[in-house]
Amino acid sequence: MLHIVFDVDDVLNNLMYSWLQNFNKSKKTNIKYKELIYNPPYEIIGIDKLIYLNSLDYFRYYYYEDLTPNQKILDWFKENEHKAYFSVLTSTPGAYASIVSNWVFKYFSQWIRTFAFIPSDREGIKLPMYDKLKADWLYRNHADIFIDDSYINCLDAVYLGVQSFCLKQPWNGGDNIDIILEKLNREI
Repeated sequence: MLHIVFDVDDVLNNLMYSWLQNFNKSKKTNIKYKELIYNPPYEIIGIDKLIYLNSLDYFRYYYYEDLTPNQKILDWFKENEHKAYFSVLTSTPGAYASIVSNWVFKYFSQWIRTFAFIPSDREGIKLPMYDKLKADWLYRNHADIFIDDSYINCLDAVYLGVQSFCLKQPWNGGDNIDIILEKLNREI
């Protein structure tokens, strides 16, 4: 059985889009989502990296549970629930991993069997780093297919021999979800 691994933020949900809407409202700015051609986008937005990370973490704490799941992926799971072993692999600060996992299991518990995270760096917080990169985890857990919004993470996985699909976002040159799901259907 294939082991398919999905990223969470900006793949299973719309974190960056939702965070930007909240940021625009609170700061009275009008930054367009399509303008976020780099991730993290703090330079594009014109703020300090620490301010950006604090803002994103604040959003995670207060609004993450309200994020909408990607409906096309949710529907795909319903149609293909028995065809593979599914895991999620995200990069999030350790302090917010429980919030992210609660969200994942709220919407995807019927299919997801493994939740894993790579701790995102935060100033003054040191966690044991069993895996430094998502590729480290993918290698140790024998993933066959990986879906992420980071082109670098996908390239790292391909280097390991893991078939990867980069989900289109303004900061990458990925494929739209319909193309990725069509390719997944051919694989399983």
